[in-house]
Amino acid sequence: MRLERLHELATLESNWDGYGAKRITDAALAQADSLEVVPQSDGGVQLELHRAGDDLEISIGPGGKIVSVSWEGR
Repeated sequence: MRLERLHELATLESNWDGYGAKRITDAALAQADSLEVVPQSDGGVQLELHRAGDDLEISIGPGGKIVSVSWEGR
């Protein structure tokens, strides 16, 4: 599903929102595509992004709520 959504975003033209929005860049799509989805022992999942000195982790608990967000970057 994630790859399908990224493909949809890649096809958006300039002004996709009717307010002058720019096209989604290849760099932004590549970064989004590198997100890892990791299972957690409590039944939740964690989204992770580790790139060039930037580390982002978003933990989603088994009830569907965001439990924590951690970011370390330059």
